[in-house]
Amino acid sequence: MWNFVAFCVPVGVVLLMMLLSSVSFLERAAQRVSTAKISLGSVAIRFVSLVLILVGCAFAFETHKLVRMNHYRAEHREEMSVEQEDRWKAELWRHHRNWWMALFNFVLWTVIWRVPQLISYYRAELDRLRRSA
Repeated sequence: MWNFVAFCVPVGVVLLMMLLSSVSFLERAAQRVSTAKISLGSVAIRFVSLVLILVGCAFAFETHKLVRMNHYRAEHREEMSVEQEDRWKAELWRHHRNWWMALFNFVLWTVIWRVPQLISYYRAELDRLRRSA
């Protein structure tokens, strides 16, 4: 799962840069990718929506894992040896890192999900204003 999440960051950053580039052919290409539909059986879902769901699941999993780890520490604080506490801190650090990566991915793909709609609206308004002027 984390290989997929790590792969989503560079793809998302490049896609967002293309969407926000103000270069029309790059914007159109990125809009085609972000609005492309993938068929899963009888259900058709946008590519960006699928990635957003998967990244959201990773974020929810890491949030749940961090809550469980903090509850475990609160219950077993006095029983932990120094080595166990060091291992717990290392695992906690790793899960915090993964949580921030998942949050970044979730925000990034939410922006990518919304920006093509805003660009389309903006371009339609510009066309409307040019025709009326």
